[in-house]
This record gives sequence, structure tokens and C-alpha cells, in this order.
Amino acid sequence: MQYIKRDSWLTLILCSVLGGMILVNTMGYPSNQGQGFGQGPGFYPQVLAWFLILLGVLVVFQDIRVGISEPGEHLAAKDPGQAGGGWLVPAVIVVCLISIATMELCGFLLSGFLLTLVTVRLIRDGAQVDNWFVDLGFSACIIALVFLLFQLFLGIQLPQSMFLL
Repeated sequence: MQYIKRDSWLTLILCSVLGGMILVNTMGYPSNQGQGFGQGPGFYPQVLAWFLILLGVLVVFQDIRVGISEPGEHLAAKDPGQAGGGWLVPAVIVVCLISIATMELCGFLLSGFLLTLVTVRLIRDGAQVDNWFVDLGFSACIIALVFLLFQLFLGIQLPQSMFLL
């Protein structure tokens, strides 16, 4: 008999609840011809909400694909979320909440960069100096990609800092 990790079920539930909340909250948005392929300003959040729900489902399917046959067997494997006693997922959630709370103050670019950098550093084992340069570059590239995609290609304004005009 195959078992699915508790963390996978929790991820599915969290992603489904958050995705559902986003879908419900954006249902009443007006539809405009120029935004979101004619669907209005709620189109992109709804697409992201469906991807969030899909991500939760894929996490559960990954456990099924791996084929864990005994409860606790997955703990013997090298799993970053379990290596430190299960602190990684709550730590990343806290970092995300802090990033969201400070986004209006710092703006998307700085807040998103720090979110990406801290998350990558949390996921990595060890703190080799060499990895810092790679992580800084990776974080900068990800934020540049997101900026180009949303701000320039899609025309969606990202939150700006209160301090910059």
C-alpha cells in the first residue's frame, strides 16, 4: 500500500484553499476589452490561482509516483523540508508573509529580490561563500524576468516603493 506524506496533503489543502479564495474574490471583477485577453483585471490572478491548485495536486501525484510504501520511509531520504525537523516550510511561509507585508514600503523589486534570495538560502544546505554569488545572481535574474514579463510585456504595474517617485 502506498502512503502520501502529510506535508503533501497539507500543501494540497493550502494551495486549494488559497486558489479558491483568489478565484472567489476575483469573480466580481469587471471585464475589459484591453486587459487579460478580454477577461478583465481578474484574468491573471485567476490563472495564477488555477496554477496554485494544480501545484497542490502535482505535489500529491509526486508522492504517488515515487511510491512510498511505508509510513515514515520518506524521512530516511534527503528531504530539505524534513532535514531540519520540518522547519523549512513554515520558515518559507513566514518569509513570504514578511515580503507581502513590506512590499508597499520597499516595492516589488527589493521585496521580491529579498524573498527569492532568502528562500534560496533557506533551501540550500550549508552556507558556502561561493553559493552566495550564485544565489545573488539567481535572485536578480528571477526578479528581472518577472519585471520584464509583467511590467513591460503584459503592462501590469508592479508595486513600487513608497520612497521612490
